[in-house]
Amino acid sequence: MSVKEQHPTTAAGPSWLFRHRNYLIGTSSFLLIVVVWQLIAMTQPSYVFPSLGQVFSDIWRFALDGDLLNATLATAKSVAIGAAVSLVVGTV
Repeated sequence: MSVKEQHPTTAAGPSWLFRHRNYLIGTSSFLLIVVVWQLIAMTQPSYVFPSLGQVFSDIWRFALDGDLLNATLATAKSVAIGAAVSLVVGTV
């Protein structure tokens, strides 16, 4: 049985739901994560589990004062060093 035979069709072709299922699954998964995040954030102190608003606010603040770029470059440097070391150790 081919893929075309497995989904509901109408005279005009595959149903709207079947054609957009990947978009709907991705969107609903993202929304579920956001809702669960916010629910957890409401039950915990903000220093343990901050809300998404607080996270994006901090990211924006760090971007404006240059800390985000410096931290990103430091992280990239650590990743590059780790990859180089693992390459050398892995080939020996």
